[in-house]
Amino acid sequence: MAAHHVDPLRHRRAHAETISTGEVLVNRVRLHGLGRPLTYMHSLIGWEANGRRAVLSCVQL
Repeated sequence: MAAHHVDPLRHRRAHAETISTGEVLVNRVRLHGLGRPLTYMHSLIGWEANGRRAVLSCVQL
């Protein structure tokens, strides 16, 4: 399977959009070359209230 390259600028924009809109961003990641493949899910949700920002990040192995 070919390696997938993630554009860092696009990734940062996706996170910024998540924070400003309150939508959930979900990534499914599969790592190879560790003896056996490792797959995990990463969820990110952000919100703004009273001029403050918050981000909740969760990982499921």
